[in-house]
Amino acid sequence: METLALVVRLEARSGKEREIEHLFETLRENQAGYTWYALRSGPSSFTMVAVFSDESDRAALLTGSFAQSLLLRGSELLVEAPRIELADIVAVSAGQK
Repeated sequence: METLALVVRLEARSGKEREIEHLFETLRENQAGYTWYALRSGPSSFTMVAVFSDESDRAALLTGSFAQSLLLRGSELLVEAPRIELADIVAVSAGQK
């Protein structure tokens, strides 16, 4: 059961929004054993929420290819440094169909 989360907020530079989307697509191709969602909440605002069952998976995301891409290209792609929040999941509700 997932008990840990990671929330990453990104604000893309004007014209770089598609490149941020591409980074998320790359993460999908290289994904390990965790669930994540990439959200676009405004013209250039993105939020990623990932959930984990253990700390090693969360740490892997923070040190993996997605994080490395943000470190290498952050100043080119982003208005400001990514805002990263570590969180604990306190409740879950999965809808039934």
